[in-house]
Amino acid sequence: MPAGRSFTMTIPLLVILFLTHPASGQDGGSRHSRTAADSLRMAQDSIVAAANQAIARDSALIDEYQKIIAVLKGRRHYDEELLLAEKMVAANPAVPLAYYSYGDAQLDNILPEQAITSFSKALLIQPTFVRARVTLAEAYMMLKLYDTALAHLDTAIMHNPRYAQAHVQRATLLTQLGREYEALENYRAASELLPDSFTQWLKFGRLLVRMNQYDEAISTLEYAITLNPESSDAHYLHAQALAGAGRNKEAIQAYNNFWMHFPRDHRALEAERIAREMAGQP
Repeated sequence: MPAGRSFTMTIPLLVILFLTHPASGQDGGSRHSRTAADSLRMAQDSIVAAANQAIARDSALIDEYQKIIAVLKGRRHYDEELLLAEKMVAANPAVPLAYYSYGDAQLDNILPEQAITSFSKALLIQPTFVRARVTLAEAYMMLKLYDTALAHLDTAIMHNPRYAQAHVQRATLLTQLGREYEALENYRAASELLPDSFTQWLKFGRLLVRMNQYDEAISTLEYAITLNPESSDAHYLHAQALAGAGRNKEAIQAYNNFWMHFPRDHRALEAERIAREMAGQP
């Protein structure tokens, strides 16, 4: 899948669980990992087989196409995903979700111009289809047509202010365009809408530090650290925010904790130097 693509398709929870590869245990058992991977593949194969049987009986079953597409996406079989999505559209020419799925498959295959046509058809049928509009904006972003992408994201947020992915993409785009103060509001909204997303809280905290908004950055990064205590990035940014806010004693402690806790990090020596300088030590 192209870098930065987000998997926004709605699929049954069972498929989501099957697509989530279990992490290896801390004992490092490669045999356990292989067994889990084999079990996952068998479960996916079972889902695909059942869905194909259902489609053979009734070619208009959108949910069954979606199950197969989810597995193909998880396996990165994008050419097969595209062919199946094309069949789904042929069998469901009046269903906006079919055109959305086709456009999403086209994006997976790096075909943004074709995807724009598919998403536009979905929106012609259902103008308030927010997910299609957000992914349409992604296609325009891939083509570097940023003003058009931004207009579609604005429309998506107007239709549904609580659609997190719209805020995520708008924040990313505005940051790319150097409109960072505007991006802050979308990062703030995305973080609140995705309270368990460490990535969003870290991105938000990083931008706040860059914009010298240290007080909010401190609380944002502290929350990010509670979500992922082992993130060296979150800890280092937190130390920077404390220093920027003039909370020197806490900053010194944060920098010292950083280099002691992450001695192999490329910033460890820099953190130790900064802590010494702030403490007035040679």
